[in-house]
Amino acid sequence: MVMRKLYKKNLSTEQTVVRLEQENAGLRARIVELEDKLNIAVAESERHKSNYSKMKADFQRLLGVKTTTLCENPTVISAGARELLQLMHHKMVQLDQEHTANVSLYNEQLYAVEQQTCESFAQKKLLEREMARIAQDVQQRDDLDLQIEKCMVGVFDRLHQVESENLQLKGSKPSIS
Repeated sequence: MVMRKLYKKNLSTEQTVVRLEQENAGLRARIVELEDKLNIAVAESERHKSNYSKMKADFQRLLGVKTTTLCENPTVISAGARELLQLMHHKMVQLDQEHTANVSLYNEQLYAVEQQTCESFAQKKLLEREMARIAQDVQQRDDLDLQIEKCMVGVFDRLHQVESENLQLKGSKPSIS
């Protein structure tokens, strides 16, 4: 009866260990996936940053050349040139706003990926602790099973010895006729 209960408990624990190992493997795969997403987001952010820096430098250089040209010849400035300068200034402000929005978006994405990675890591650690605890329980049950088996063998050996002694006593008893 005790052996059956221990066997059922051991079987249940082993099933739990298998389930936790599968969950752990799934979490490891999820961590790898999240790390890949993080690397992609960082690479894309770097690419956008590089492109923005290049465009801004080109724009600043062209604006500087245009401004220098206009400053050297103030009489040549026409309405079209003023309109062009205003348009360039407007585009520069618009690009700066887009860059700020992109930086915010990528920072949010990066934060979300880091948050998921941290949560997955914490969950993985909890599962590993649970698996270690269950493995320890299984070991304790195995040790208890071994002790019970030793006791049962001892009881059966003693029972066999007592039965042998009884048979010897019955065989050596003088019969009364």
